[in-house]
Parts: sequence; C-alpha cells; structure tokens
Amino acid sequence: MAYNTWAYGVLANDMAVTARMEEEAEAARAASDVRGPYATDGDFSGSAQGYGGTVTTSVTIENGYIIGVDVIEHSGETEAYFEQAESLIQDILETQGTNVDTVSGATFSSAAIINGTNEALKASGVAGAGE
Repeated sequence: MAYNTWAYGVLANDMAVTARMEEEAEAARAASDVRGPYATDGDFSGSAQGYGGTVTTSVTIENGYIIGVDVIEHSGETEAYFEQAESLIQDILETQGTNVDTVSGATFSSAAIINGTNEALKASGVAGAGE
C-alpha cells in the first residue's frame, strides 16, 4: 500500500511538472512575436489508411505552431491498439512535426496518425510536410 501511495505521488508530481512546463512554453510562444515554422493558421484535416480502415485527423495551427492533433475518425481500428498509437500525438506536438517513431505493437495505427497529420499539414499549404 505504501509503495502505491508513493508511486502515485511521484506520478502526480511528474504530471504537474510536465503541465507547468507546457504552460510556460505556450506562454513564451504567445508572448513572442516570432511565428512558428507553419505559415498558415487554422484547422486542417487529412486521412490515411490504418490497420482496419481510414483514419482521419485534424491539425490545429496557431501562430505558426501545431497546438493540436485530434483523431476525428478511426472506426475500423482495434481500440486497444489505437489507444496505444494515440500516445504519439504528444510527440508530434513536442517536435512540431511528424518525424516521430511509431508505437511498437500499433505500427499501422501509428502510421495512419502520422500520415493523416502529414496530409493535414499539406492541406495547410506547408511545403515539405512529412519530411
């Protein structure tokens, strides 16, 4: 019982630190006059083939930065594997691009999220999306 309490405390602290770091980074971006690498702000969608069907994503770009990647449709995917693949969305946000590793065991679903995000970035008019 004591270990679980300790582990929960460590996890909660790590999550709080991560959230605080993300808030600070977002505040620094908002305060800066420098735009991110993406020229066109807005919401853009793209689709790609997953393991069990088409996966559709939506990418939100604000002030030149990717601030959100949402999966709009993934009905043909196996839920347990797809949940694992969705963890790479955080990697896309952190790296501000799609040059990220797929999730082992959920490779096709991961590739669909990455490729759908690339398609959305292409729809925004980004040159070289997916490189």
